[in-house]
Amino acid sequence: ESVGVILNYIGTAYRQTGQNRKALKAYLQALVIFEDFNNKAGIAIIFNHLGEVYNNLGESDWARLCCRKALKMFQDLGNSPDGESAALHNMGKAYLQLGRPRQALALFEQALTISQKIHNSLENDFASRNSEATILESIGTAYVKLDQEQQALEFYQKALELRQVASESPSAEARILDYIGAVHYKLGNQTRALWYHLQALGILQALNHTPYSERFLYNTAGYERLLHHLVAVYDRLGLHTQGVKCYQQAIEIVS
Repeated sequence: ESVGVILNYIGTAYRQTGQNRKALKAYLQALVIFEDFNNKAGIAIIFNHLGEVYNNLGESDWARLCCRKALKMFQDLGNSPDGESAALHNMGKAYLQLGRPRQALALFEQALTISQKIHNSLENDFASRNSEATILESIGTAYVKLDQEQQALEFYQKALELRQVASESPSAEARILDYIGAVHYKLGNQTRALWYHLQALGILQALNHTPYSERFLYNTAGYERLLHHLVAVYDRLGLHTQGVKCYQQAIEIVS
């Protein structure tokens, strides 16, 4: 069982550094061990992690299957509200990838209700705040998919406030700022969009000069998305020269 626990940690390390295929292999090895020992809590945790990995790989049907199994096991255990919330959230992400934002939103709202109860019972727990912020961010994204931009901004702002209070995930804070900027761009508010995108860029530039920068440099897709957003805003504002300069400056972050 100790080997299973270690494999779980190895899988999580791979997942958090974007190496999802290696994460999948480690998690499946851990699953076999936990099933041999009938470790139901361990099995539920692994199924939830598998759902997250399958989401990352774009295999939404497998993600839904794993998350559904995890949710049922967490509910049967009766003492894992954080696990239930995580499984509901991951299942919602799968529905979002499948282009079914209303179903995703319903699952995100269930996850949020549970997460807020945990947050309220653990007032100063940063982990619970970050979990709640992640769900709020996903709700905002679901509203973007539903073309309900004002609601999206409301939930993104709530997520941003929680991230700023927890102060444990600057890269996540930058991502939310980027998303808020993208919504303002969609609404035609180009100057506000630029303001939010530049805040996100500033955070990433600061991270690039800290001893912990290596942990954030794996998310190159997020940086590329921010760069495209910035160039689009500058282009819409007719500031082509500034757009080129900003792009050249920002590309150093991911080079």
